[in-house]
Amino acid sequence: RETLINLIFNAVDALVNGGKISISTKMQGDIVRLDIEDTGIGMNKATIEHCLEPFFTTKKEKGTGLGLSIVYGIIQRHGGDIKISSQPGMGTNVTLLLPSALEERKRPQISTKDTKFIRPLKILYIDDELPVTALIRDILTADNHTVFIANDGETGIRLFNEHINAGKPFDIIITDFVMPKLDGGKVASVIKSVSPEIPIILLTGWDLPESRLNKDIDLMLKKPVFPQDLKNSIFKVISKRDHNKRVI
Repeated sequence: RETLINLIFNAVDALVNGGKISISTKMQGDIVRLDIEDTGIGMNKATIEHCLEPFFTTKKEKGTGLGLSIVYGIIQRHGGDIKISSQPGMGTNVTLLLPSALEERKRPQISTKDTKFIRPLKILYIDDELPVTALIRDILTADNHTVFIANDGETGIRLFNEHINAGKPFDIIITDFVMPKLDGGKVASVIKSVSPEIPIILLTGWDLPESRLNKDIDLMLKKPVFPQDLKNSIFKVISKRDHNKRVI
């Protein structure tokens, strides 16, 4: 869903004088092919070569340069590929190639025995991408957690401080990495300066090396986030925190 949203928004932005967006799918053997084509302004060869790189944008102050790089990361993690064809003034075609569901079934599946039980928690979730926010919230509330949402880093810190001051702190913080105003790393640093023991999970669509994480991040989870991975990550950081409390 996040991939399609990013690609459709890009196509809409390309229709500066109006035009048409077409979406089609078909099977190619064991591969699902999805094409998103627009009749917009198109791209030159140099732009095509760099458009999947983080922070590359032709939208100046209106763009972050992260949309297509996030799409590329998501597709790669699903074992797929992305192809882009375009010419200035002739529109753009983005092709996603992904293994079919039948191929996915051949891969080892997560057993329900791997499910970790965790008591209901009070969670602060910080993310500026509304579709992703809704998905994560639904996953968490399905496990009886109480979830508070902030759509940028500054709002997240304000909520964190309000609940600390009221004597009702959060059990865990989950934050996106790239956000307006404050990124997830800076949010983590501010929160840990007040409450060093609170676990913080960082969500990101980037393939970040561990060396890029600051010491205030307890665990990194790559987007797209799968329910079982999120549950196990929460179990891991909460168990570590509870163990440290017992040791102290």
